[in-house]
Amino acid sequence: MAQNQKKESAGWKVAIVSSLLLAPIGSLIYDMIKAKPILSTFQAWVSSIYSWIVWLLNYPIKTWYILVVVSVVVIIIVIAGVLMTDKKHSPDFIDYKIDKLKNWYWSWDYWYNSTQLKYNIINLMPYCGKCQMIMLERRDPVTYYCPKCEFQHDSGSYNFGPNKWEEKMDIEALILDNIDKKRYPRKA
Repeated sequence: MAQNQKKESAGWKVAIVSSLLLAPIGSLIYDMIKAKPILSTFQAWVSSIYSWIVWLLNYPIKTWYILVVVSVVVIIIVIAGVLMTDKKHSPDFIDYKIDKLKNWYWSWDYWYNSTQLKYNIINLMPYCGKCQMIMLERRDPVTYYCPKCEFQHDSGSYNFGPNKWEEKMDIEALILDNIDKKRYPRKA
């Protein structure tokens, strides 16, 4: 991935450098064909850009004109920001971030996927049944463990009762089902 980024960044650098080199060369060829002095076209472009910049910087303008324009732009930006936030209402379920599902308490967050125009569940974490601390996950073997009381729960043991293993996929499906059926606490 880093190599692709280097190739992409090198691409635009090559394009800019080559255009800067080809402009004088193209002007030289044009001047030779038209029997004009060397680089006259390029020199004309540079001098006209320079004269426009000098004219713009020396244009007489009153300070209050600038203040009015800046104030109007700031007001437009603020109004646009307010209108944009009013159009983007958060859904009711956005505060539903913790629940007891099956036998354990779970917490999660939401992330809005703008390409799919939907909310995804992220950071799904179980809580320890003994001390209510967020349990950490180990991969080999798949184990949840509590750093506070050192309670461990792995996928191979405790497959009965309140200590039954709970898969994140199942919990996510239960959360989505609760959201679809509106079985979650709502704001008053």
